[in-house]
Formats: sequence, C-alpha cells, structure tokens
Amino acid sequence: MFALLLIPILVSGYILVVANLYHFYQLHKYDGQLLYLKVAAFGSFNVIVVMTIAALLKFFFPEFHLIEQVSTSLRIKKIVDANKAEVWLVIISLCSVLSSIVWVSLVKIKDFFMGIFYKKDTHESINHASRLRVLRKTLSTGSLDMMLIDCIEAQKKEPILITLQSRKVYVGIVNGILEPTEDEGANSALSIFPIMSGYRNKNDLTIEFTNAYPGYVMTVSAATSNSVKPVRLNSKMDIIFSADEISHVSWFDFELFDQVNNSLKQPQPIVIPATPTSDDED
Repeated sequence: MFALLLIPILVSGYILVVANLYHFYQLHKYDGQLLYLKVAAFGSFNVIVVMTIAALLKFFFPEFHLIEQVSTSLRIKKIVDANKAEVWLVIISLCSVLSSIVWVSLVKIKDFFMGIFYKKDTHESINHASRLRVLRKTLSTGSLDMMLIDCIEAQKKEPILITLQSRKVYVGIVNGILEPTEDEGANSALSIFPIMSGYRNKNDLTIEFTNAYPGYVMTVSAATSNSVKPVRLNSKMDIIFSADEISHVSWFDFELFDQVNNSLKQPQPIVIPATPTSDDED
C-alpha cells in the first residue's frame, strides 16, 4: 500500500530536480546514492506539502467532501468506502506529481521574465539570457566557470590566455561554453575566437607566439561618413577545447605581457653610486 506513496516521491522529486534549471545545473556534483537521496528528499518534501495542504483544507472546510461527491457521481461509493486509505494515497500521489509540474512551470515563467530584465547586448535571445542568469547563480565567485561567464557577458571583450597540456598556447575571446549536464560541469568545453597562438618553451615555460589570426577589419560605416567600425572577418575560425586538454586559463593583457614576459633575462641597467666629493664631506 505504501508503494503508492513511494512512486510519487521519486517521480515528483525527479521532476523538481531535472526540470528546474537551477538544480539541473548542479546534478554533476552528485553521484550514486547521493543523487538518489537528493531526488527522494525533494519528492518527500513535495508530498509533505501536499498532505499539509489537504489537512488544512479539511480543517477549514470540514463539510467539503470531494471524494464522496466524485465516488457518488461515478457510482463507486461502496468501493471507495471499503478502500479509503488506498484512495487517499492515490489522490496524494496524483496531487504531488501535479504540484511538482505546476511548481516547475512557475519557475520557468519566473526565469523567462527575469531573463527579459537580465538580457544584454551580448546575449543571443531572452532564453539565452535566462539560462546564463540561472547558471551564474550556481557558480562560486572566483571560479573558472564564473570567469568564463564574465568573458561571455562583458560588454568590452577581454582576451584570455589558454595553456593546453601539450604546451600549446592560445589568446582569444570566449564566445561560448558548454552547458552543464547530469555528469559534466559548465567548463567541460569552451569555444574561443583566436587572436594569437604559440607555445611554451619546454625548458623555462616562457611563451613564444608564432601565429596571429586575422580577426577584425576596419570598414566605412556609410558612404557619406568618415567613421569606421570593426567587423569580424571569419567566424569559422572558432576553436573548441575540451576541459581535459586545458592546463590553466588566465586573463591576458598585451602591454603587461610585453613588460613581464622574460623580463628577468633581459639585461638590467647597472647603477653606479656617485663618489662623494670633498665638498660633500664638508
């Protein structure tokens, strides 16, 4: 008999976890029995809420007998009276599943409207904005995932430096990351538009750039205008990396790189202290 209560706990919990983006984006953090317990916990909470609402309705409206009215109209009153416990469990099961669907639908509507206010020029659509907004809420401040989200949403695009396990180096603009799945996080793959590439020296790991990619050209915005605007030359140059290939990622500043890279091996100016004169001694 209580199996009728176990099924809605698992079904409603599964709906609340999978159909809600906030919880779905965090599923990769759970594994094995921990994932089952998470689903069971959400389902149990949902069933408890439904039973509480049913008890409150019975308390405030004692003369309202929905089951009796329905069973009388369907001419199954005798069967219902003989199996009241089973009937209540079936009703609680159906209501818990329906309530989880209603709750998830309300969350999706809320995320859509929040995405309208969250939408920026860097987002492709409202749906894209709403999904990135939810994803940002699941990430930790200062993490790699948050850094990649900042790269995508930045109005002024800042380049990043990517070093691969093979010592290959890329400098580029992040234009997309792979959404989290049930078993992989948000940074399992990322796509960049390359600006430069090179390699790290195997001896001292200093960076040597060998290739510069054509990324932007200057074009006149109108025949009667003197202003110019940058236009992307070739969008097919995007490169997708797997997280397993990446050694580390950092922001990249061209001027700072010129000042810092290999700076200790450059000859330093020798400063000779001035010899004190007789006037100084006096």
